[in-house]
Amino acid sequence: MSCISENVVISTSENFRYEFVSAPRNRAGIVFEVKVDEEAHIALSDIRYISDRMYQVVLGDAANTMSWIGRGKHGES
Repeated sequence: MSCISENVVISTSENFRYEFVSAPRNRAGIVFEVKVDEEAHIALSDIRYISDRMYQVVLGDAANTMSWIGRGKHGES
């Protein structure tokens, strides 16, 4: 069970590895914020590994000049 003010904090290294976290099932959506020097990659998926089925949200790509949403893994391992 989770409460409405529950926060999940995830810190990752710079090795471009996703940390998969289960989404809360009792909420209509999610809110996230990032603090980074370079781009942030967020994967939205129904499975716990990188696949062509996931959506990737990239914030601050190309030297912080663009952000994008795409389907699939886009070459990451």
